[in-house]
Amino acid sequence: MFEFLSGEYRRRAQKEYRTRLLITAFFIFTFVLLCLIAVTIPISVSLSNKEKSLNLQLESSKSVASIHGENAVKSSIKSVEQKVGVITSSSNEGQVIINLIGVVVSKIPEGITLSDVQSQSTSTVSIRGVASTRNALRSLVGILKEGGSFGDVSLPISSLAKQTNIDFSFDLVKTK
Repeated sequence: MFEFLSGEYRRRAQKEYRTRLLITAFFIFTFVLLCLIAVTIPISVSLSNKEKSLNLQLESSKSVASIHGENAVKSSIKSVEQKVGVITSSSNEGQVIINLIGVVVSKIPEGITLSDVQSQSTSTVSIRGVASTRNALRSLVGILKEGGSFGDVSLPISSLAKQTNIDFSFDLVKTK
């Protein structure tokens, strides 16, 4: 770039070029630093305000708790006990549903492909799938009826219209 200059002029031009590059780099660095500071200040102010707000809420909660005393603690304990009871009953219902779906899946004969198994309630399971043949579909219905886990297992007539690759869907109601 400086090939057209000779000797001392070339060295001065190169030195001035480097100096300008350093000054430009310094200004770019300073600009980026100022931008970061400009972004950081509002965030820190916002976080500081949020912290003050949360501390104020904590203090007011502490004062309310000390005012209400023992009655507030008792009502809180009862509330927690009720929530635990709901969670426990939900967990038991979930286990019943899992067991019910497990019964269905364990009895699937060869030639049946399930595409969807859903729990409608704690006593009803809806299954959808494809049977490779009519006999495979009849076999599935027979197995589910004989198992005794489900009450009415009925196969819609429309499911038997095709010979192969039969789409099926039915609800299974668990016997009590």
